[in-house]
Amino acid sequence: MTTTTTDDWFSELDKADPKNPPMPCGWRVLIRPDAPLAKVGNILIPIDKVEKDKMVVNTGRILAIGPLAWDKPEMLGQPWAKVGDSVLFGKYAGIKLESEGVRLVILNDDEIVAVIKKA
Repeated sequence: MTTTTTDDWFSELDKADPKNPPMPCGWRVLIRPDAPLAKVGNILIPIDKVEKDKMVVNTGRILAIGPLAWDKPEMLGQPWAKVGDSVLFGKYAGIKLESEGVRLVILNDDEIVAVIKKA
């Protein structure tokens, strides 16, 4: 497992999730960042749009959740995301690391800003 500070922090889609990812402690959440899309189906997305999207926010999929995540009285004990959900988080949020060749991010539960619902 290594850490890094590169700006483009995502894993290629052809790599499988790590078999033994680090387990987040406390209120933290482990996320596998998505690669920015340059093509959706047969529709090409302009590179400047992809670059702009990479500058502000990232999306990713939750791989693991710490035992205290979303367990604060003001949250009414209701987690708003679960393992497997796609979420939105700030580009510079969390701690970036690599496990089994896959780039991951560990965030505090309150650094997740939205859950992305699949249509």
